[in-house]
This record gives sequence, C-alpha cells and structure tokens, in this order.
Amino acid sequence: LRLQAAGRVRPFSPRSGALDPRIECRLDSPQGSLSGIRALARVNELIALAGYGGARVPEDISWERAAVEVAYEAGRLELRNGSISGQEADVSFAGTCATDAGRVELEVGVRLAPGFTPAWRSAIRSGAERLLPSSLRRAVDPGRIADAAMASLAGKDGRVFLKFVASGGLGRPSVRLIEPRFPPLADLARAAAREYLEARGGGLLRWGLDLLRPH
Repeated sequence: LRLQAAGRVRPFSPRSGALDPRIECRLDSPQGSLSGIRALARVNELIALAGYGGARVPEDISWERAAVEVAYEAGRLELRNGSISGQEADVSFAGTCATDAGRVELEVGVRLAPGFTPAWRSAIRSGAERLLPSSLRRAVDPGRIADAAMASLAGKDGRVFLKFVASGGLGRPSVRLIEPRFPPLADLARAAAREYLEARGGGLLRWGLDLLRPH
C-alpha cells in the first residue's frame, strides 16, 4: 500500500495544550492491494445463501488509483468520497468509525469489472440447471432463468453492482446487502417451470410443481 496525504493536523488543544488531535486530510494511494477482505467474504456467503453458487465477488483487490477524504476528532473518524479503481472492481465507500468503542458504520458499493458478468451468468445458469428436474431441463431453458437473475444483478452498463453496509465491532462487523435484491434462484426456476407447465395444462402443472418441491 502506497499513500500520499495532504491536509491539516492539529495535535494539541490550543487552549489547554493537552493532546487533542484533529485531522482533516485527503489520502491518495497510487498503488496498493487488499487481500482476504472479511466483509466481501460475508457478501459472498449471502450470495451463496440465495442459491447463486459460483457467483462471487473477488476478495482480493488491487488498484492503481484510490482516494478518500478523512476527518478525525474526539475519537470519531469520518471517511468521505472514498473510491478505489482496480482491475477487478471499482469500489466506493463512506462512513464513520468510533475509534474508542471500536465500532464502524460503513456503506460500500462494488461495481465488478465487465469480465465478471458472463462468469456470473454462467455460474447462475449452472445452478438453475441443477435445480430443474431432468424431465424439465429440455423444455425449460436454464439460460432464460439466468437472464432473469442477471436483470436484477447487472446495471444498464452490464456490470454487476452490489451495495452493502458493514456495521458493528471492527473485529467482526455485520454485513447487510442493500442492493440488489437477490431473488432466490430456486424461486426463479420454479417460476420458469410454472410458466411452461401452465401452458401445457393443469394436470401437468401439478405433476411438475411436485417435482420441484424439495424432498
């Protein structure tokens, strides 16, 4: 991690002379990397819980341009306009940290590089295919299910975007996904199968939906 800093630091109170640091600065990092980011590992767990096996956010990020505005006073650290531009993803972040209590409240947006979009679609398609009974796989295209999922996950530019909040203790903050809403893959597969079976008749619908129920 390489850092450049420009700003103001006031180490002491001008009235009492006591140590009372105040900092306002901008940090720039022309080069660096982070590995094994715990919050992103938790995001991947949440994605897997929705049934999107194999669709992952990279937990190692390197960059050639990153910056953040920092303000600190009385045990409160504030981060504003944070950005990381890397080969794997573009990241934006902002939030606060109570350094004395060791607690953080951070909002993070991750826009994956374009190359991740087909990889995500392929992983979702494979997951959808596994969910469908063999008797329906020829009739219900797993690719259509993957397309329905990607409509929620990728923006107009075709890149997967996720926003989450990390809050709580610095050692193990909780992570909550804000965007996108991950419709469970099993629900998407069930909806596609229902559409096909409804077009074929009620008896076939009951038979097909029974196949889709977990046993």
